[in-house]
Amino acid sequence: MSKVGVPSGEPSEPKIKFKPSKVPLKDRVTLIKLRLKTVTMPVKKKALKAQLKACKKVIALRKALKNADPERKSVIKAKLVKATRVLRKASIRVK
Repeated sequence: MSKVGVPSGEPSEPKIKFKPSKVPLKDRVTLIKLRLKTVTMPVKKKALKAQLKACKKVIALRKALKNADPERKSVIKAKLVKATRVLRKASIRVK
């Protein structure tokens, strides 16, 4: 039982929760490109460009994973995990 103001052993929740997008990644790229055309704030534009780059990288790694040799798959999977994490962070920054 934790008291108010006393930190418990659980990690604190992030300010903005990440909700996975139900839109396929290829369609997401198109939506980001369209949104880039309408955005005027430089900070928002930079965040959208980072999200677009991360999204394209995840798509490329998934494609590479399908065609990879068995000994290369573990390396590509590790890169894919990192790229997915970067995409999540970029998606949160855009909001």
